[in-house]
Amino acid sequence: MKILIAVSGGVDSMFLLENAARFFPGSVVAAAHCNFHLRGEESDGDERFVRRVCHEKGILLYVKDFDTAAYASGHGVSIEMAARDLRYSWFAQICADYGFDAVAVAHNADDDAETMMLNLLRGTGTRGLCGMAPSSESNSVRLLRPMLGIPRSEIEKWMRENGRQWREDSSNAGTDYKRNKLRHKVFPVFKEINPSCLSALSKAREHIAQVDSIAQDYCQSAKEKIADKDGRIICSELLKFKHWRYLLFRLTESCGIDESTLESLAKAISDGNPETRRFGGMTLSRGILSKEEESASGEVRCEIIPFTPEINLKAGDGVLYLDAALFEGQKPVVRPCRPGDWMIPFGMKGRKKLSDLFTDLKFSPADKARAMVVEYPGQEGRVAALAGVRMDDSLRVTEKTTKLLLVRI
Repeated sequence: MKILIAVSGGVDSMFLLENAARFFPGSVVAAAHCNFHLRGEESDGDERFVRRVCHEKGILLYVKDFDTAAYASGHGVSIEMAARDLRYSWFAQICADYGFDAVAVAHNADDDAETMMLNLLRGTGTRGLCGMAPSSESNSVRLLRPMLGIPRSEIEKWMRENGRQWREDSSNAGTDYKRNKLRHKVFPVFKEINPSCLSALSKAREHIAQVDSIAQDYCQSAKEKIADKDGRIICSELLKFKHWRYLLFRLTESCGIDESTLESLAKAISDGNPETRRFGGMTLSRGILSKEEESASGEVRCEIIPFTPEINLKAGDGVLYLDAALFEGQKPVVRPCRPGDWMIPFGMKGRKKLSDLFTDLKFSPADKARAMVVEYPGQEGRVAALAGVRMDDSLRVTEKTTKLLLVRI
């Protein structure tokens, strides 16, 4: 395998780099370092340090500079989210360009516990409490987390005992970020109560993951009894189940319904309300609950037109102009967004899942449920445009463009 190791210069990523042969025996490894330019000379010092270590070890290193603050401001996201989007998009680009099979990141047991607590505070339910997975996917790239079972204290101890160096990120000492507040203010108290709290939380996550798996099997089995051939939920059948409210939650969570809307939907089902009502991305009518996919597709219009200099490509909201070359001889397909859909957003080079793009754009649950896409011809799961919002970079208009695909909401 070819493994790309994300290396910031901090103790965790340097431990991962130092132990690459142990974690990935027989694999070819390279390193990738992001300079986000958020800490002035300190950020540049991190880059110089990583360059020196990789040179000494003979490890191929990729380095990328980012204007993180400008990206965050331009996309209306936090600095944390901007840095995450930028680095994972870039990792995806490296993997695609140079044939890497996976990206290894240095999340450890402390990070996993902190993630669990953050998700608990967000009210994410059992799925969010399962913690990080040893292997997952982001931007269509496989992510490996081989250090989830190792506490940060053991990592630092090994690095000191073996005379290894690392860089300290001064921002980690502050409490501006939620994760840092947990790390510096909450977990010290946990460790006073139970010095083995990381181990205890890890065991709890294992149990929660088992419960979540059982719940998923239960919901899937129940769905076969309460849904018709078109996947619509028959409310009279749903109400026969003792845990029908939980079933409703699991069966509608992909539609982006928030908690208050879900409560209103549950009450309408329980009351047997015959009126047609909309709940986020769902419609309840005469005891049948269905997604709003069928009616939404008519809201987006696509038209292929000649490209003339008089056309203002910077059209208003709800209008996109794409190079229509890929659509010659075929009708553009407009459909609702599906799990796993991705694109290369205009101005970027790496893949991005639409679910991540929704987060960047601060889409509400209702916005996500209404989102429509134009399929990218010949590539399953790729979209040419998120209607009215973003287009794929490969379809940008150039001096060679002769026809435009006009996408209008």
